[in-house]
Amino acid sequence: MRFSSPLQILLLLLLAAGLTACQQNVGPEDHGMVADLNSADFAVAGFDDFLANVTPVTLDQEMACAPVFPGGRFHRRPDRPFGPGAHLGKILREAGISREQMAQVRLLLTAHRECVQEPLENLRTANQELIDAANAQRREIMQAVRNGELTRAQAQERLQAINDSTQQAIANNPANAPYLQALCVCRATLFDGVRGLLDATQQAVWDEWVAGLPDDGCR
Repeated sequence: MRFSSPLQILLLLLLAAGLTACQQNVGPEDHGMVADLNSADFAVAGFDDFLANVTPVTLDQEMACAPVFPGGRFHRRPDRPFGPGAHLGKILREAGISREQMAQVRLLLTAHRECVQEPLENLRTANQELIDAANAQRREIMQAVRNGELTRAQAQERLQAINDSTQQAIANNPANAPYLQALCVCRATLFDGVRGLLDATQQAVWDEWVAGLPDDGCR
């Protein structure tokens, strides 16, 4: 295509300048940093992650509690990616974290994941009896279905009631207490470490965020 008029040439130059400015302001490196801050690497593992990994009883499967760290990596379930205090990406972005700080935060988060592994595994053990009881009830229901005493729809209703009551029982299990406290210690260590990496202006943003977190028993 030929551009013969001065107006067409001017418009072409303005368009090229605009594209160059956009590339300078949001380059590949910036896109990569945003993507990094959105990743599960910046998630703060806690009790909700444990609860989310308790799979429900269904007509086709028993209840089970999957590890929060399968294969040594953290894979957060999609129903809890950015809950209050559960992920640092948004607050670190608001604080204007540098790449150098981000690298140090990554090290703190690696240490955090190592810290919470034991209490999360202990929570699985502490609640296994409740999970076993749910599966025993499921087996009775499935036998009733096979005997023609219950329809699959009726069985599904009863299974849902088992899921609801078991989740509630796990959440309120007094045996969880020492492991929940251990998770709180791990999080406090992480938060203190992150704050120590920030300058005074960033710390003000961080402190406001921390103060606004819901009271989950850790403070």
